[in-house]
Amino acid sequence: MSRQTNFSFRFQPLRGSKNGRLACYLNEETPEMPRSERIIKPLACYWLPFAYLATGADVDEAQQIARSCIYQLQLHIQYLRDSFAIESAQVVSLKTGSVPVGRPNHLQDMLPEPEDGEEELDFAHEDEMLEAIC
Repeated sequence: MSRQTNFSFRFQPLRGSKNGRLACYLNEETPEMPRSERIIKPLACYWLPFAYLATGADVDEAQQIARSCIYQLQLHIQYLRDSFAIESAQVVSLKTGSVPVGRPNHLQDMLPEPEDGEEELDFAHEDEMLEAIC
C-alpha cells in the first residue's frame, strides 16, 4: 500500500477571466518558486489546521499549526502591501467601500444592505468584463 495520497484538481476557466489569469500564473514554472509550492503553500495556510482536526490531531497541535498559518498569512499580507504600495487604511470592501469589521461566519454577513437611494454594486459579470478588456 502506498504511503502517498493522490490529489487531483482539474480547472479550465476562460483564459481572460480572473480565474483564468490565476490559472495561467500558477501554471508557470519560475526559478523563484516552483509551481507546486505556489499552489500548496496558500492552500496549507487556509486549510491545514482544519485538516489536522478532521484527521484526529489534538486541539493543541491544530492550534499551533493555526498560529503558524496566521503568521504566514500576515507575512503574505505585508508582501502584498509592499508589492502594490498599499497602506493598511486603503484596504476596503469592493462592495461597500468600507473596511470590514468583526468576525463574520459568511462573506455576505459583512456586507450591509444598501441604504435607501444607494446603488448596490453588481460584480456578477466581472469575468466577462475582464475578457472584453483583454
